[in-house]
Amino acid sequence: PQEADASVNGQFILIRHETYDSVGGHAAVRCEICEDSALARAVKRAGGKLALLGAEKLIRTRMYTGLLSLWEGLSKNVTEMIGGLSATVLVAAAALVLAWTSVAAPYWACHAAALQPAAFVPVAACVVICLASLALFCTHISGAFYFGIPWWYGVLFPFGYTAGALIALNSVRLRLKGRVAWKGRVYQPPVGPDVARDHVHTKT
Repeated sequence: PQEADASVNGQFILIRHETYDSVGGHAAVRCEICEDSALARAVKRAGGKLALLGAEKLIRTRMYTGLLSLWEGLSKNVTEMIGGLSATVLVAAAALVLAWTSVAAPYWACHAAALQPAAFVPVAACVVICLASLALFCTHISGAFYFGIPWWYGVLFPFGYTAGALIALNSVRLRLKGRVAWKGRVYQPPVGPDVARDHVHTKT
């Protein structure tokens, strides 16, 4: 209750009618880029309480119907979700490093060990690095099973991380450009080194 941050999932919201009306409903946040989170913050400012719950066994939704809508939709939201331009760039860079280090490091370590098969340090480093990389892949495969998606998504996580990083960087580009498009509307987000969660205005 002491923090201003608040979040809800815009795909499915249950809210008391009187609470919704008291904060002005979606009309009050129609100019926000992430209107669901803006609505949550309005409810919180008005003294309401929020609960973010899993409903994966109750409902099924599909946010995006194709690659283009996914690219546009996530590019619209990512900067605000992460918390600013600088944070988004750092997260994108970290994702790229983690993704491709998990592939490149074992290759480099095994190559070094093959050149010095009798040396303890290169061989030990190869074993440790390969086990660490394997653990990372297994974590993502387990996550795929948990969320009910094909297991090979976990195997391809370096490509997923790369796609996510590109979406994040595109989100930063759109914020700096000052034009974020979504479903036929063009928003003018505030620009600055670390602007997030501010009011925006629509341009017709």
